[in-house]
Amino acid sequence: MDLAAQFERDFIMAVERIRKKSDLKIKEFAAIAFPDQAKPDNKWQRILAGKNPLKKGQSVSIEDAFRICIALNRHVSEVMWKVEHELKEKKKKNSIYIPEDHSENTEK
Repeated sequence: MDLAAQFERDFIMAVERIRKKSDLKIKEFAAIAFPDQAKPDNKWQRILAGKNPLKKGQSVSIEDAFRICIALNRHVSEVMWKVEHELKEKKKKNSIYIPEDHSENTEK
Protein backbone atom coordinates (compact mmCIF):
# COMPACT_ATOMS: atom_id res chain seq x y z
CA MET A 1 0.00 0.00 0.00
CA ASP A 2 1.42 3.37 -0.94
CA LEU A 3 1.78 6.17 1.59
CA ALA A 4 -1.26 8.15 0.43
CA ALA A 5 -3.49 5.07 0.60
CA GLN A 6 -2.10 4.21 4.05
CA PHE A 7 -2.78 7.77 5.23
CA GLU A 8 -6.36 7.56 3.98
CA ARG A 9 -6.99 4.21 5.70
CA ASP A 10 -5.45 5.49 8.94
CA PHE A 11 -7.55 8.67 8.71
CA ILE A 12 -10.71 6.59 8.41
CA MET A 13 -9.70 4.39 11.35
CA ALA A 14 -8.89 7.48 13.44
CA VAL A 15 -12.31 8.92 12.62
CA GLU A 16 -13.96 5.67 13.67
CA ARG A 17 -12.10 5.71 17.00
CA ILE A 18 -13.18 9.32 17.64
CA ARG A 19 -16.77 8.57 16.60
CA LYS A 20 -17.00 5.57 18.91
CA LYS A 21 -15.46 7.47 21.86
CA SER A 22 -17.99 10.24 21.42
CA ASP A 23 -20.86 7.71 21.42
CA LEU A 24 -22.14 8.87 18.04
CA LYS A 25 -24.10 6.20 16.23
CA ILE A 26 -23.21 5.73 12.57
CA LYS A 27 -26.60 7.09 11.43
CA GLU A 28 -26.25 10.23 13.57
CA PHE A 29 -22.66 10.82 12.53
CA ALA A 30 -23.34 10.24 8.83
CA ALA A 31 -26.41 12.51 8.87
CA ILE A 32 -24.28 15.37 10.21
CA ALA A 33 -21.29 14.67 7.95
CA PHE A 34 -23.23 14.05 4.72
CA PRO A 35 -26.54 15.95 4.97
CA ASP A 36 -26.88 16.19 1.18
CA GLN A 37 -26.93 12.39 0.76
CA ALA A 38 -30.22 10.49 0.49
CA LYS A 39 -28.69 7.70 2.62
CA PRO A 40 -25.78 9.26 4.52
CA ASP A 41 -24.97 6.08 6.46
CA ASN A 42 -24.49 4.22 3.17
CA LYS A 43 -21.90 6.82 2.13
CA TRP A 44 -20.01 6.26 5.37
CA GLN A 45 -20.14 2.49 4.85
CA ARG A 46 -18.68 2.97 1.33
CA ILE A 47 -15.89 5.11 2.78
CA LEU A 48 -15.21 2.48 5.44
CA ALA A 49 -14.97 -0.13 2.67
CA GLY A 50 -12.25 1.96 1.05
CA LYS A 51 -11.33 1.51 -2.58
CA ASN A 52 -12.52 -2.11 -2.62
CA PRO A 53 -14.62 -2.40 -5.81
CA LEU A 54 -16.24 -5.61 -4.51
CA LYS A 55 -17.75 -3.62 -1.65
CA LYS A 56 -18.55 -0.53 -3.75
CA GLY A 57 -16.03 1.38 -1.68
CA GLN A 58 -14.88 4.92 -2.26
CA SER A 59 -12.05 7.23 -1.32
CA VAL A 60 -12.27 10.15 1.07
CA SER A 61 -12.25 13.52 -0.68
CA ILE A 62 -10.95 16.69 0.95
CA GLU A 63 -14.57 17.84 1.22
CA ASP A 64 -15.55 14.55 2.89
CA ALA A 65 -12.67 14.85 5.38
CA PHE A 66 -13.69 18.40 6.23
CA ARG A 67 -17.36 17.44 6.75
CA ILE A 68 -16.38 14.36 8.76
CA CYS A 69 -14.29 16.46 11.14
CA ILE A 70 -17.09 19.00 11.54
CA ALA A 71 -19.45 16.14 12.45
CA LEU A 72 -16.95 15.06 15.12
CA ASN A 73 -16.49 18.64 16.34
CA ARG A 74 -12.78 18.46 15.48
CA HIS A 75 -10.46 20.52 13.31
CA VAL A 76 -9.41 18.65 10.18
CA SER A 77 -5.80 19.69 10.83
CA GLU A 78 -5.90 18.13 14.31
CA VAL A 79 -7.13 14.78 13.01
CA MET A 80 -4.71 14.74 10.09
CA TRP A 81 -1.81 15.66 12.38
CA LYS A 82 -2.67 12.70 14.61
CA VAL A 83 -2.77 10.39 11.60
CA GLU A 84 0.60 11.68 10.37
CA HIS A 85 2.06 11.19 13.87
CA GLU A 86 0.71 7.61 13.98
CA LEU A 87 2.25 6.90 10.56
CA LYS A 88 5.62 8.15 11.78
CA GLU A 89 5.34 5.84 14.81
CA LYS A 90 4.53 2.94 12.49
CA LYS A 91 7.57 3.85 10.44
CA LYS A 92 9.76 3.44 13.52
CA LYS A 93 8.24 0.02 14.28
CA ASN A 94 7.48 -1.47 10.87
CA SER A 95 9.72 0.35 8.42
CA ILE A 96 6.90 2.10 6.53
CA TYR A 97 8.51 4.49 4.06
CA ILE A 98 7.71 8.12 4.78
CA PRO A 99 9.64 10.72 2.77
CA GLU A 100 11.61 13.29 4.72
CA ASP A 101 9.89 16.63 5.30
CA HIS A 102 11.43 19.18 2.96
CA SER A 103 8.74 21.82 3.42
CA GLU A 104 11.06 24.32 5.07
CA ASN A 105 13.43 26.12 2.78
CA THR A 106 16.96 25.78 4.16
CA GLU A 107 18.56 28.14 1.66
CA LYS A 108 19.64 31.60 2.83
